[in-house]
Amino acid sequence: MKRKQKAAKLDYTRQMLPQTRKAVFFDVLRLQWRNLLGLSLILLLFSLPLLVSVLVRDVYSGSYLAALSGTEQASEPEAGYALAYFELIRRLVNIPLLMLFCVGLSGALRVLRQYAWEENVHLPTEFFKGIKSNCLQLLILGGLGGLIIALCVLVLFFSGAYSSGLLSAISLLPIAVSVFLILPIFAICAVMIPVYSNPLGANLKNARYVYSASPWSILATLAVCGLFFVPLMIPNLLCHVLGHLLFVLLLPVTCLGWTLFLYGKFDETINEALCPELVGKGLFTEQSIKNKNTTEE
Repeated sequence: MKRKQKAAKLDYTRQMLPQTRKAVFFDVLRLQWRNLLGLSLILLLFSLPLLVSVLVRDVYSGSYLAALSGTEQASEPEAGYALAYFELIRRLVNIPLLMLFCVGLSGALRVLRQYAWEENVHLPTEFFKGIKSNCLQLLILGGLGGLIIALCVLVLFFSGAYSSGLLSAISLLPIAVSVFLILPIFAICAVMIPVYSNPLGANLKNARYVYSASPWSILATLAVCGLFFVPLMIPNLLCHVLGHLLFVLLLPVTCLGWTLFLYGKFDETINEALCPELVGKGLFTEQSIKNKNTTEE
């Protein structure tokens, strides 16, 4: 027996289509949640080596401190230096692991671009297209990011060696620059890579321009997107495992929101003058439809 289909109470009109990027975000969540979940699982596979690295650190540190507990060596500076050297080596090993994760991220950003533009998506096809077209620049960003993290860890270890509190504070300046300048520019650049056919240097230059136009709103949005990273900073093995799983599984949703937020910034700073066909792309407004028809002609 066939199920009787009910007619909709209202006819579907253009006004019912998403006309803001906030509406696009919830429209994609509602219609594509299965594919977003699949994308989360793919990214989780690419992130497993990083999770293993964290587990090795936690197990090694716990075993090392347990072995020194109650001994005279526990109070000696060399005990802390040994853990510091181990952590620095681990951060260097993490560079290629982070680059491996960026391979998966390059495919995911292409898929999220298609969703943000409200275009049809065949997940495997778009994912591998993204790897092919975006991988090189994301690998460079990942390698540079991993190196900067390792250098920040090195700076943090040596900051306590200064006799002056002022010198210790000044020595932490590179970490502040990395968090408040380099990280936002890299995060903006990662979204630009699937959109613009530019070399990495041009994308970084444009990302710096977008960031300089509205730094506070970008920092605030990036901080909200990074809230799921907080459990990873708690010194507890269970928090690290659950935090890693939570962060990666929610990453497609977080990146979708970050992407849509930045598309508005791109329209304000870049697209209006240089890429008018991208202004409002994915939105069903009169201007975006006009731009689409002009592009097709």
